[in-house]
Amino acid sequence: ALYMRRMTDNSLSRRFTEEKAKAHFAVVERFVETFSCDELFPDVEWEKIEPQRRHLNARCLAAMTIYTIGKSYSSNAPVYTRVASERARSLLNDCLRAEPKNVLFRKLARTYELIRPGEYRAMANGQLTKQQTC
Repeated sequence: ALYMRRMTDNSLSRRFTEEKAKAHFAVVERFVETFSCDELFPDVEWEKIEPQRRHLNARCLAAMTIYTIGKSYSSNAPVYTRVASERARSLLNDCLRAEPKNVLFRKLARTYELIRPGEYRAMANGQLTKQQTC
């Protein structure tokens, strides 16, 4: 299915657009939905986690991965950082709906809320520090 990707204008260009960012992170989310926890994160000791909680923990790890990928784009493509943060928040909100009292999910959700949409450009330009966002 991934090999049948639809080509669009400028899809191979180095231009970073919101459409390309959404497509980029949609693929990562599709991996989360398609592959098992063991396949996505083989270094995690899944047998130590209750079977009914594994899917939520995998979604949480995926959210952290998406957020981290987005942060790596902050200097050259702030739109990717914004879209990644939105996607990570969405995944974490799903986790929080399932387990509203989970401390890790709540902490991560607060972390991703610290960066407000208008601040990505300033982060990319080095005009805003993490302390200013808190």
